[in-house]
Amino acid sequence: MIDVSKSVPVFEDIKRRKEESLKALMQDQDIAQFVHVHRLSKAVVEDGWAELLDYYDDHKQCLGCQGLESCPKVTKGVVRSLVYEEGHIGLDLKYCQYGKKKEQEQLILSHFLYNNVSRSLALHNLNHNQFILNRNKLSDVNKLAVAEILKFVNTPVGKGLFLTGESGSGKTVLMASMMNYLARHGYDVGICHFPTFLLDMKAAFNSNDADS
Repeated sequence: MIDVSKSVPVFEDIKRRKEESLKALMQDQDIAQFVHVHRLSKAVVEDGWAELLDYYDDHKQCLGCQGLESCPKVTKGVVRSLVYEEGHIGLDLKYCQYGKKKEQEQLILSHFLYNNVSRSLALHNLNHNQFILNRNKLSDVNKLAVAEILKFVNTPVGKGLFLTGESGSGKTVLMASMMNYLARHGYDVGICHFPTFLLDMKAAFNSNDADS
């Protein structure tokens, strides 16, 4: 049996707390602007109280964020976004500025087959490569190499390019940057560290010999 005399005060207390919460939420600039833009009635706002509260709590975690490394969320780089559809307030998920970078990197890597090289190498941006940025200061031979690479990424046809040079001269980073550019434009590319690849092949053959 429910004691109505006790349930009524409890209901009134919940109602009061909800009103206080909504009043505090309306002090948030983003929420206030959302309500103003969509010209939401008091009834719609009250009905969407839980969504507004979730939005506020989610964005509060993003204050002062410096990147995905410091993100306290389980779904790093994802934020809740307020939407108004069919007369109701709802929530949508989207990437924040850091999450968009992560999404773009995943898209690039989906076109990249890399073996025995670091993930960061595959993410080198051609437009940020020092050879490209300082090509006017390069030797004539290096200028020619850069010119051929830029020509190839604009029209990637034929057998491709073969780049030679001394160890540590930047060949690998430059070629990885070129493939990164192609991956950004939807081409499937691949890169591997050839000496390590040969060692892996040798180890595989030795393993087969031992089995036989």
